[in-house]
Amino acid sequence: VNDPAKHEHAFLKGFLDFLGQQGSMVLSGNVMSMRNSGRIRRSAAGPAGGANGGYAPDPKKALVSRIKAFQRMGEDQKGLWGAYCDGHLGGIRDPIRHDLSALQEQHP
Repeated sequence: VNDPAKHEHAFLKGFLDFLGQQGSMVLSGNVMSMRNSGRIRRSAAGPAGGANGGYAPDPKKALVSRIKAFQRMGEDQKGLWGAYCDGHLGGIRDPIRHDLSALQEQHP
């Protein structure tokens, strides 16, 4: 059933919690555990295959790819990234324009 109005509140809350966890794992770099659980087919860090197992050797490129993949998940995710940039990265929304340490900073 694809109509949210036909589901109980507890089911919808659980579904939204699940989506939040998936987004957090993408941003935290825990893509491998998602891949192993069968939730995604390949890493957002790079194409499948290759000598390095499909993961970009450059940590910044890998993180930028994960951020871009997170934004492509939907308008809500894109909005979350935009709000984060506005609050912590001077409003610059292109992740490639930030150095790795700025992208890795943890904010409450």
